[in-house]
Formats: sequence, C-alpha cells, structure tokens
Amino acid sequence: MILPTLRKHATRFSLSLIGVLIAIFFISPLLWYLFAPFDKQPTLMVRLPPEPSFVNFQVVTSNERAMRGLLLNSVLISGSVMVIVAALATLAAYGFSRSDLPGRNAVTYVLILFSSVVTGTASMVPIFLLIFRLGMFDTYQGVILTLAGGALPNAIFIMRDFVDNVPR
Repeated sequence: MILPTLRKHATRFSLSLIGVLIAIFFISPLLWYLFAPFDKQPTLMVRLPPEPSFVNFQVVTSNERAMRGLLLNSVLISGSVMVIVAALATLAAYGFSRSDLPGRNAVTYVLILFSSVVTGTASMVPIFLLIFRLGMFDTYQGVILTLAGGALPNAIFIMRDFVDNVPR
C-alpha cells in the first residue's frame, strides 16, 4: 500500500523538477535581456549588475545611426504597414462579408491556409526576385510592401469576422 503511494509522489516530484528546470531554461534569456543593459560590462551570464548604470543607453542614444535605425525606420515602416494593411483588409473584409459570392467562405479559409502553409522562408526567393525586378530593392517601399503582403491574409480573416458582426 505504501509503495504505490510513494511511487506516485516520486513521479510527481520528478515531473515537477523537470518542469522547473525547463522553466529556468526558458526564463534565463529573458532575465539576461532585463539585466544586461544596466551592466557596465555585460557578459553572456545572467547576473545582477554590481553597479547598475545607464551608460549603455547613453552610448546608443548618442549614436546617430542607431537612433535613425531605431526610431525613423521602425516608425516609418511599421506605421506604413499598419495603414496599408488596415485599409486593404477592411475593404476586402467588407467585400467578403457583404457580397453574395458563391464560395466566399472557402476563399477566406484558403487565404488563411495558404498564408500559413507557405512560410516566409519558402517564399523568400520569389519575393526577392519580384522586388528586385520592380526596382524596389533596398528601398522602404519594397520592405513595406513585403511586410504588408505577409500580414494581409490574417488581417482580412480577422476583419471579416468583425464586419460579419456589424449590423447592415
């Protein structure tokens, strides 16, 4: 009677220990991201900074190239992608939701299926060739259109569900 109970507790303990070890494995990079910027001499080891400092932030913010890349490029690209995807997804979702096209549900689900199955890695070369031949290589427009095209199928799917619930 005692042996099965002991075995059950030992199994629970070992599974809990394995779970804790896995959690530590996945949490340690996050802790490094949290503590390393405040360390004057960061290492690859997770540790509390001996003397917390904002020197690293001053170095990055004083670098003109880093700030241009961080602020201007990020805001310009993400803002443009957001506006394009929101506008096009709303128009497409309205069309799918309000029209009486046969197979409109199938079209929406095929859009989602293909956007999920054809990953960015599989479509990288064709997209590169298209952007290169259109003369948009190394331009903001090429990056914006590529990111917008990747986000559009999911946005249409989400917006269609929203527009379906809006009364006519």
